[in-house]
Amino acid sequence: MESTCKLRSKCLKKDKKLDECNNPECHNVIHPSCFNKLLVTFAEDEWEGPSFCGKRCFNSHKKVLEVTANKGNERVPWHTDGPTPELNSMAVIIDWLTTDGNYSQFRGGYKQNGMTKLGIANELSQLIKDKSITVERTGRDIHVRINHLGPG
Repeated sequence: MESTCKLRSKCLKKDKKLDECNNPECHNVIHPSCFNKLLVTFAEDEWEGPSFCGKRCFNSHKKVLEVTANKGNERVPWHTDGPTPELNSMAVIIDWLTTDGNYSQFRGGYKQNGMTKLGIANELSQLIKDKSITVERTGRDIHVRINHLGPG
């Protein structure tokens, strides 16, 4: 993390607390008061969201929010529904299935402990929500998706 605000040339607050930019691809920092000054230049007087280091990161975040809001009920591919290209519903399912014993549990192996496939799929649905993926994936949808992963 840098020791000074990203707005170094304009900022004289060398000893003040710095916030990290909330853009996951950015590693810059900024003073909260400097970010507030940027909000005024962005014409965002009532912003209550996370902090960003500059206009590019701020606009990127706003675009993600707008796209998410506009998705509505349209179909969203499983591999593009996450906050980043690497984090999506399919990646969560594949990661879970490739963790030791989970595929066997889903198929009804020795570790199942009486839970149905739909019950496991419902747990996966909650896991997807916990990963900040905003597209609703029901247990039934996940069950069908896993069943279609096989060869063919």
